[in-house]
Amino acid sequence: MEYLKKYIEDNQEEFNNSRPEPGHEDRFLARLTNTSQQSEAKRFSLIMRYYKFAATVIVLLSFGAMIYVISSKHENDQIADNVIITEEIQQIEQFYLASSASKISEINQLTSGNPEAEQARNQIIQQIDQIKSETETIKSDLNSGIQNERMLDALKNNYRIINGLLDHVIDQLVQQNAQQNKTPESHLKQQHHEIRFS
Repeated sequence: MEYLKKYIEDNQEEFNNSRPEPGHEDRFLARLTNTSQQSEAKRFSLIMRYYKFAATVIVLLSFGAMIYVISSKHENDQIADNVIITEEIQQIEQFYLASSASKISEINQLTSGNPEAEQARNQIIQQIDQIKSETETIKSDLNSGIQNERMLDALKNNYRIINGLLDHVIDQLVQQNAQQNKTPESHLKQQHHEIRFS
């Protein structure tokens, strides 16, 4: 800065005597307007860059949002399917478990006091427990997301098999009890007849 001051002081005469060339003011104004236009262009260019960047961000966010909506819709559909299957499984279980409970209580009444019938009942209960463990495996597969009609049908089939076994045991016990009840009565009738006629 000192150097510049010294130079100006030493050459002050040259600075004061010099006049600008003709047209200097026009050139100066032209440069000034040109510079302002360039700054406007630069500013406009900078604004356009920001707009381009903002547009790119908006497009990317829109694309991401679209992917999210589509994937969440797919997940919601899967959840809805799982809810429908879960409700159907619960309805099936409620029906068959209520039916099985009443049949098991009937079997318990029919087998009371008969050791052979109780042994048969225990064997059937073991078979039912095996089927129930298979049923639990199927239910866990269904709950884990394996969506298969065959799995649901297998679950229904297992409950039907359990009820079929229980019905079969009840029928056999009823027949056995009916035969046992007829035998003593017919034996008593025969004795009664024998006593009567003797």
